[in-house]
Amino acid sequence: MTNKLGNPGIFGLITFGFALSLLGFQMAVSPTTAGATLFAVLVAALGETLAGLWCIARGDGYMAAILCSFGLWLVGYYFFLTTGMAAHLFTPEANGLYVLMLVIPVAMLAIPAFRRRQTILSAAFVSIIAMLVTLGLGSYFSNSALGTVAGWLAFLSAALIWYLAYEMIEAETRPAAAASR
Repeated sequence: MTNKLGNPGIFGLITFGFALSLLGFQMAVSPTTAGATLFAVLVAALGETLAGLWCIARGDGYMAAILCSFGLWLVGYYFFLTTGMAAHLFTPEANGLYVLMLVIPVAMLAIPAFRRRQTILSAAFVSIIAMLVTLGLGSYFSNSALGTVAGWLAFLSAALIWYLAYEMIEAETRPAAAASR
């Protein structure tokens, strides 16, 4: 069953890296690109959640927990940024708190990666946690310098996440290449 379903972690991680890279661009390079980031959040929310559900079907509970946790958080964040803003519920403090509270589940999700000595995944978790802390505190205290640091950490996180996706692509395509020889 696992082989028939493929590895959904690939597109879940690719969409996650996509949103992180646009967040990095918005925060570190050009704040006027927030509209692109907003839609990248939606793409990642859908991609990660669907990939996480697909991981459940494959029996990959750890990757499912990672992707569904981030994906569903992003669904809420997308609505917070759109509907919440329209309803005047969005404030820098509320945004900061929403971002900061994700640190706790992300730290819990990181523990197995460290125990398994998964170097790249562990580095991605460290980078993501640092990005969430600086992004959340930067928003909460309206500190643009922290926002800029968060942007560069988002770029680093995207690179690490995309590298993980690349490793999965290599693992998926290796058997097919060997069989075609």
